[in-house]
Amino acid sequence: MTCGLLMLVSNLIMGQKSWTLVLVVLVGVISSGGLSAEARRFRLCHNYVLISARGTRETAGPSLGFTDMIRLTLAKAPGGIEYDVRYPAKGDITQLTTLIGVADIRRRIEQGLALCPKQQYAILGYSQGATASLAALREMRGSEAERAIRAVVLLGNPYQVPGQSSTVDELGGSSTRNRTGALLKLVPSIGLSAEWDASGKVLNICYGGDPICSGYGPDTQGKEHVLYGFTESVQYIGAKFLIDRLKGYRPYVPSKAEELTRLIAEVVLWAAAAKERGRGRGREREGMSEEEEKKNQGLTLSPVGEAVVASPLREEAQRKRVDGRLGMYEMAMGAMAVWRWEVVVDGRLGMYEMAMGAMAVWRWEV
Repeated sequence: MTCGLLMLVSNLIMGQKSWTLVLVVLVGVISSGGLSAEARRFRLCHNYVLISARGTRETAGPSLGFTDMIRLTLAKAPGGIEYDVRYPAKGDITQLTTLIGVADIRRRIEQGLALCPKQQYAILGYSQGATASLAALREMRGSEAERAIRAVVLLGNPYQVPGQSSTVDELGGSSTRNRTGALLKLVPSIGLSAEWDASGKVLNICYGGDPICSGYGPDTQGKEHVLYGFTESVQYIGAKFLIDRLKGYRPYVPSKAEELTRLIAEVVLWAAAAKERGRGRGREREGMSEEEEKKNQGLTLSPVGEAVVASPLREEAQRKRVDGRLGMYEMAMGAMAVWRWEVVVDGRLGMYEMAMGAMAVWRWEV
């Protein structure tokens, strides 16, 4: 990756205060003026992602089967987010809609790992979503994506395999463990593999009387298939299973330098958006070209890549620093790029400076 310098400047007028933000980053730059992949990665990575696949004919968004389960997990296992699988979830005997869900599950994990190699995943599937989840597990067998999956929760699984230890009923018992899913005989290969069953990473909840996971019989009525999301014990059992496998797992514990980098990445995104919005309005108002605008900003790069602020701002900052109080706090730490963040607010100058790969120095001068 080619190393370069990225400089983003945002001028905002807030009441009577003028903010000038200068950020210089020595990183691999994807394109001139663009954010580095590393900066975007800090903004996107999480400890884990809950991938939720809804059931047939449920509206797009979170499945009703997992509402409280997801809420409890995110609350008790810090650092996670939830993603809703994008697929039609229509009643389709050809299972073409299911295949769309399978592709989205795989894509979400594989693309996520490309950006965040240490991010972990939990797959949640209800009814047709359970089918999509199982098919995705089969397709990812032996891959990095499969190894990144920490937990799988299935509700109302049409391809339930009888006798598997991962199956429990709505109370956590074994009354439905030996039941066969209604569709298993049609495509036996979709059923949960023995390896996954023995892994301890799967919880397959089959509600007593649910004809989809229990198979049709004299003791099945059908209504139980829609009760998962409204049964407190199901939500608690599922949440506890997920929390136990996600809460104690810390794949990524950022250092203070990385936390600062994450913060700066957020600031860069905000500043870039604000600058882009103001740039068009400013050129329209003053009739200047983009080159003239850059010249008027008074910003240049020296041969060594240091940001140089034009003399009017530099003189004002120096004068205010002489007339005002001066304080400095420094902290040295190990860290791969040079970040410099200078802020001037009504003559008050603040600076954060981090040299990754050598020493990092944070400074605040007033």
